[in-house]
Amino acid sequence: MNLLPVVANRSSDALRSQRLVYQSMTDQTRLQRLFDQLSTGNRVLRGSDDPTAAARALGLRHEIAGLDRVVTAASSTERFLNVAEATLGDIDATLISARSISLEAAQTTLSSDARTALAEEVSLLLTKVVSLGNQQFADTNLFGGVLTQGSTLEQRGNDFVFRGNASQAKPNLLRSSSFATLPTGEEALGLGQPIVKGVPLREILQPSTRLVDIRQGEGVQPGIIRLSDGTGWTEVDLRGAVTLGDLAEKIGNVELNGRPLALDIQQDSVTLRYADNLNGTLATDDAPGGRTLQQLNLRNPLGLLPPPLSGSNLEPKISPLTRLADLNDGNGIDVSAGFRITQAASTFDIDLSSAETIDDVLSAINRSGADVRAEVDSTSGAIQMRFLRSGVDYSIGELGGNVATDLGLRTNSTSTRLDQLQRGRGVLLNGTGTSNLSIRRPDGSILEIDGAGLETVSDVIMAINNHPDNQDAVQVTASLSTIGNGLQITGVPDAFSIEVTQAGRSNLGTALGWIPAGATAAESTVVDGVAILRGNDFMPVEPADAVDTLVRLQSAVESGDLIEIERMTNRLDTDLDRAIRTRGRLGFRSQTVTALKTIAEDYRMEKKSRVSESIEADLTEVISQISSRQSAIQASLQLVAKASGLSVLNFL
Repeated sequence: MNLLPVVANRSSDALRSQRLVYQSMTDQTRLQRLFDQLSTGNRVLRGSDDPTAAARALGLRHEIAGLDRVVTAASSTERFLNVAEATLGDIDATLISARSISLEAAQTTLSSDARTALAEEVSLLLTKVVSLGNQQFADTNLFGGVLTQGSTLEQRGNDFVFRGNASQAKPNLLRSSSFATLPTGEEALGLGQPIVKGVPLREILQPSTRLVDIRQGEGVQPGIIRLSDGTGWTEVDLRGAVTLGDLAEKIGNVELNGRPLALDIQQDSVTLRYADNLNGTLATDDAPGGRTLQQLNLRNPLGLLPPPLSGSNLEPKISPLTRLADLNDGNGIDVSAGFRITQAASTFDIDLSSAETIDDVLSAINRSGADVRAEVDSTSGAIQMRFLRSGVDYSIGELGGNVATDLGLRTNSTSTRLDQLQRGRGVLLNGTGTSNLSIRRPDGSILEIDGAGLETVSDVIMAINNHPDNQDAVQVTASLSTIGNGLQITGVPDAFSIEVTQAGRSNLGTALGWIPAGATAAESTVVDGVAILRGNDFMPVEPADAVDTLVRLQSAVESGDLIEIERMTNRLDTDLDRAIRTRGRLGFRSQTVTALKTIAEDYRMEKKSRVSESIEADLTEVISQISSRQSAIQASLQLVAKASGLSVLNFL
């Protein structure tokens, strides 16, 4: 280590003293820096010590902070997944126990007390499943979706209402890798699953159609396009366009050699042409990096296709903002009559008289008071309904119009098979050639309906309407009910009543909803001077979740309904399979999270090592330098002492 050299030539005392003091201060400063490195373990204590290393360390520490967040999120996700998987394991065990009870209850020799005891066991299992469905971890509902306040399942009387949603938290792990942390109530228990799925609602293109909604929601990205009549390219900037009307306006302002262009908007396509409708060359292409014409199917880069150029398959996505008048290829849907939702013994009439958009329809349904949730299925473009109350039957029918039918929400149809009626029990019929249903017309004549060859509800309707004795002026007409969702038989105005009777072992009238259970006949009422016999819903819809299954199983076990017990046993198999599959997916997610966490921890250790290499000190080298520096200081002090000594020579 260099020391300040002894000056052999003559110099002033002041200069010599200054040089000695500077040497001492420099040595002390360097020694102090070495002690700082020894105490902190860092070689770079400030940016000026090594700007390159400091900048590299700052970048690495930023990446380490991001990896710390990933590790923390992964650890939290692991805990949630482990708790959810354990809870699903308990649900699996509970459903298996319920299935065992259902098999035991299917015996015909059980006493009333034994059935009561088994029903009580099912009730306890139901309570356990509801409790597991309401399980929380870290103040978060495991199966209730995101931001669900309170319980996921709320008991109301003997029924349970699902208050959760289908939203899922998706933490970002290692940049673009993200997936749902917890299963929804639908995945775990079938709660709130879409039961009724309407028909796809086709919307036509309009100038007001947003570009992001075109191509079934894939959208069109407006950019810079190039147009040519064969003599040169003209660039058109479409950026900033929001709707198809904006595109049409921008393109309509373009002229190629004095010939203006036009963009026409059809039902599900657009056409690019010369405004004068004459032929010519019309080459089109996207500017480098653009995709507008490609997405509109209007690219013609070599000008080989003559105008007009047509871009098809641009049907827009159905969204809550879609106008009802634009549906069904522009013919619109008249929803002014509304429709009816029946939930157990309660009816909810949906008033749509002021509805103009899909969102108006959804809001009217969701605010009706019925325990349902309506939404638009983004994939099919149809309205779908989720039934939220377990243990009750649902039905969706008309209110004098065809709204439920047009929206595809009506839960009954004439194509329903007779062997599907009465919850799969089918219909009991008398022998071939024997009447199964007698209909007394207002004039007193009797229509005998033979069950031979009847397979669907439509067959029954046709058998009544086409009966040889029912082709005169007092004809009665069978059809789907215009009010509610059953079947109705209507007479002519100002006629007497209609009566339906079933004889023998036949229960066709009961299965079709005309005759109450336990009765053999039913008579019409008069509505506005017309005799109408309206039946109940012949095919009610169930929520079909695990809680609904247990509620119905308890009732069936207690009443000894062996057919219903068998049906619920099959439903339990479905519920158990759903829960097992969901548990398997959770296990896979947990393994994935663990793997991502391990990767993040490895990256973090690597980057910490690189930070250490950049700014941390080699303590062995620092200690060696301290020893050397101390020796240098001691030598410097000895030199100072020697140089400061006075002798006779100092005065010569």
